[in-house]
Formats: sequence, C-alpha cells, structure tokens
Amino acid sequence: GFASVDLCWHTQPDGSRTQVAVKRVKPGALKHATQLKLFTNESEIMCRLKHHCIVGLIGLGATDSGTNEALRDTFYLVEELLSGGSLRRIVLHQMIHHPLQLYRVKDAV
Repeated sequence: GFASVDLCWHTQPDGSRTQVAVKRVKPGALKHATQLKLFTNESEIMCRLKHHCIVGLIGLGATDSGTNEALRDTFYLVEELLSGGSLRRIVLHQMIHHPLQLYRVKDAV
C-alpha cells in the first residue's frame, strides 16, 4: 500500500484523549506536487463529511514541511479509529467465508 497505519492518541484542547488511526504516506508515494494537491483537496472534503458509515477524517499534516519533497514524504492523515481490524482483513474474511455473496455499491460505501 501507499501508507502505513499506526494506533495513536489524539488530545483535544480540553485535555480529553481518544485513540485514532494515523495513516502515514510512504516516502515517494506522492511523487509530484499535483498528486499532493489532489490528495489534500480530497482530504479537506473528507474532513467535512459526517456520516455514520464513513470513517471520519480528523485532520492532516506533515512532520516536515520545509520543502515540497519533504512535505510529500512526511504527509499523514488522522482518522477515527475503526474497531474490528483492517478493512482488508474484513473483506478477505467475508470472501473466504461467503464466496458467493455479491456486494452492492451501497454495501461498499
């Protein structure tokens, strides 16, 4: 994949903490400035989406914004933590145990 995911804590301004998933884009995954721009535009839209079937995007950033290349190589997303493991594991499990099940578009979203 293009990113790795870490379990982290997000501290609110009031001091409360919640567990979150931090998705760190792998160095070189966003090779061009236009890719980063498209990715950040999409991320900003996702921040505004609020729906119980969509994992919420809390924020985005970079650990090094000194140059465009450094920004692209240290970009990360902070998302709500989805319990139950990775989406990949869940889908593979369903494919193995329910091989004839067909998915509708609304099921995938």
